[in-house]
Amino acid sequence: MDVPEGGIVQNLVLEGDLNQNTLGMMAVTNDGTIEGCTVLGSISGFNVAGFVYENYGTISNCVSSASVEGTGKVAGITIFNEYTGVITGCQNTGMIYKHYEAANTYREPIGGIAAENYEGTIESCINSGAITNEDGDWGHAGG
Repeated sequence: MDVPEGGIVQNLVLEGDLNQNTLGMMAVTNDGTIEGCTVLGSISGFNVAGFVYENYGTISNCVSSASVEGTGKVAGITIFNEYTGVITGCQNTGMIYKHYEAANTYREPIGGIAAENYEGTIESCINSGAITNEDGDWGHAGG
């Protein structure tokens, strides 16, 4: 599922256990608005996040209590917060765990809110979830 431009997802609670690659529990891509939502449970795989893989829209007042575990990029809210992306008033309370990848010479970033922010806006957000990086490269980890 993707949230299209102009689309709105409000006050939704998602709970489940997913083992997939390149996605979030709510959507792969957000071009619209996700507001007041909560994700629970767990997601694991390669390049995984609590809410969405890529955010071009707005994610506001949302909580991820999901356990997010994997290889590649791992984050509580989104992997990529793109230049038009806005994340505001969100919280990650879930565990973020990145497994070691011996074959990967580039250390992929992890984060409680976003793994990578490409000139987007992140404000008034809190990460209180534990972040564990088996790669041991804490220069690519953020709250």
